[in-house]
Amino acid sequence: MMWSTPLLLFTFCALMMNAGAGLTEGSYTSSWAFQIEGGREEADRIATKYHFTNMGLVGNLKDVYHFEMEGQSTSHPRVLLDSLKNEKNVKTFEHQKLRMMVPKPLSGNPLPIGPLGPRRVPHK
Repeated sequence: MMWSTPLLLFTFCALMMNAGAGLTEGSYTSSWAFQIEGGREEADRIATKYHFTNMGLVGNLKDVYHFEMEGQSTSHPRVLLDSLKNEKNVKTFEHQKLRMMVPKPLSGNPLPIGPLGPRRVPHK
């Protein structure tokens, strides 16, 4: 499955929503991303059929929906995956995993230091 860069934002949002659920990095969350053609009505139909809640579009991505699995199950049984693959309007889908975000360390001093002190760099 090939996903566009904006799905990284969705992954981060899913991370934040599931951070307090006691999950560890690499754990599956209750969030899924689906690319479904046919609009909101088709996405709602598929969500209902497979016991998901359609949380709406992911940002401004065309036809990409955020689904939450009903209940607490974070597994993905083979029967569910096979059934979803056979849905005509489901183009791609991905069960979201928890990913830890670690900030990059700052190298050097982040504030410019001039003869007048931090952030007081003389204009030229």
